[in-house]
Amino acid sequence: MIKQLSRFCMQKSVYFHAILFFLLGRAEFLLPELLKKSSGLKSVAVVDPPRAGLHAKAISALRSSDIETLVYVSCDAKAAMSNFIDLGRMTSNAYKGEPFVPKKIIPVDLFPHTKHFELIILFERYSLKKALELDLIKDDVASDITDKDENKQFSKTSV
Repeated sequence: MIKQLSRFCMQKSVYFHAILFFLLGRAEFLLPELLKKSSGLKSVAVVDPPRAGLHAKAISALRSSDIETLVYVSCDAKAAMSNFIDLGRMTSNAYKGEPFVPKKIIPVDLFPHTKHFELIILFERYSLKKALELDLIKDDVASDITDKDENKQFSKTSV
């Protein structure tokens, strides 16, 4: 199976102008080293963990990497909820790097006529600095508009 996937990646790499490859193994062991090697490259991580979700070491490696986009495939959203929370936690000593926020969630019914489905969740980095800058700009614009409205009201009442 891995050989077939590797051959597929080699064929599609030319089409996508990218380097695609699959790794087989435990994410908590593979991800930290892989993410160190890919530092500086524009990368997208795709994870498809078992029902229990990603190991804490894998979450830590993703959070501390420079990956901007993460695709998380989940077969059990309730079990993986702690992963979603850890990916989106504020930056701290335990969770380094900017948090990931879900941008799009797509349910996929792979098992018709059953209650089971897969979730594909697109996460993107959320820059806290940019968000604060945008909030400051919005506050400045809002205060300018309010000041102008107050000036109009004063000029109308003084006439």
